[in-house]
Amino acid sequence: MYVFKAIEIDFTSLLFEWDEACQNSVITAVMSTSLMVGALIGSFLAGWLADAYGRLPVLKGGQKLLQVSGLSEDAVSAAIGSHCDTFKVTNLVLLVECLDRPRSRLLAVSLNGWSISVVTFFSIYARFFWLIKIKDLMRYFFHLLYFLTLASLRHSSVCIPLLALCYCFISSSLVSFGFYFNADALPGNRYVNMILMGASKFVMGLLPFAVSSWVGRRPIMLFSLVIAILLVVSAALDPAWKINHLYSAELFPTVVRNMARAICNVGSRFGSVAAPMVSLLFESILLLCV
Repeated sequence: MYVFKAIEIDFTSLLFEWDEACQNSVITAVMSTSLMVGALIGSFLAGWLADAYGRLPVLKGGQKLLQVSGLSEDAVSAAIGSHCDTFKVTNLVLLVECLDRPRSRLLAVSLNGWSISVVTFFSIYARFFWLIKIKDLMRYFFHLLYFLTLASLRHSSVCIPLLALCYCFISSSLVSFGFYFNADALPGNRYVNMILMGASKFVMGLLPFAVSSWVGRRPIMLFSLVIAILLVVSAALDPAWKINHLYSAELFPTVVRNMARAICNVGSRFGSVAAPMVSLLFESILLLCV
């Protein structure tokens, strides 16, 4: 017969002292939102810098910033989110441009969560010949920024699919991150829930590649959204995520490809910025009704 003795652990924290450790805490939501705000800023800057200076320098810069932030104990959440999105914006475009066959691209996007595009890190050469020829760099920067954004994105062939993709990113991000940031509200063990969700996301993420021989990308994305409506939530949205990412890297001209993908990623960050506040939405509705 075994007798188990309870072990008392004296754990102190300011969040516990202030009763701010619950899932409905404003502080918890604001901390998550600050991380996503940094990711939003980093997404936009990474897209512009990648088109202006090349994708490889931005990718390397993001990785170096990640190392510096990892060594620094004073790294803030906004900086962490910023350099993470420099990698997210550039790595998929690098990967897609290295592959010729559509099915190969679809497989790469389905596995993109594993960051396999890092394989191309040492094999891609970026040249800075424009820095030698251009003397007035500031004037060149503003001219290039105008060309990459306003002059190119105002064409209907670029603007219409960009707006559609941006909306898809916002809606998918709001649902997915709303689940992640409020996983404690689900019944059962939180760690088991996250493991099951991660496993199901990996399996569902490979679904577009598995069925792409029989159906196109649009039916896969629509089917994924229908399943998500039936409350399978984040895992069901993963095929739609993969198709959205692939579209964002294929539909646009090379000169604005990174900027367009950055705008789509900014759209997803708008959803993720709002997602931590989902847990407070019910209380806000009650206050408005009162």
